[in-house]
Amino acid sequence: MTHDQAVAIITGAASGIGRALAVHYARQGVVSVIGTFPGDPHDPEETLRLVKEANGAAVIHEVDVRTTASVDALAQRAVDEYGRLDFAIANAGILRNSALGE
Repeated sequence: MTHDQAVAIITGAASGIGRALAVHYARQGVVSVIGTFPGDPHDPEETLRLVKEANGAAVIHEVDVRTTASVDALAQRAVDEYGRLDFAIANAGILRNSALGE
């Protein structure tokens, strides 16, 4: 990573839109901190592999977006690892196995 590279944190980056964004950013030269919830069944290592395959750089960081302290720690990880934070992507979501009326 060079100092002129932008840095992003992406919650929900273990799969879906978050993963696709991390890979897209890697192709654009943006470094990512892959935010993943510990209980997520998706493997954040797969996102990391795809980012590296796209000649990008990233680290994985567990985050629980329900707590401010956890989100703050995610942002701090970007600063600690790369010296800056340029983009914050709030992409985390949940899947509930219940009817909408519940």
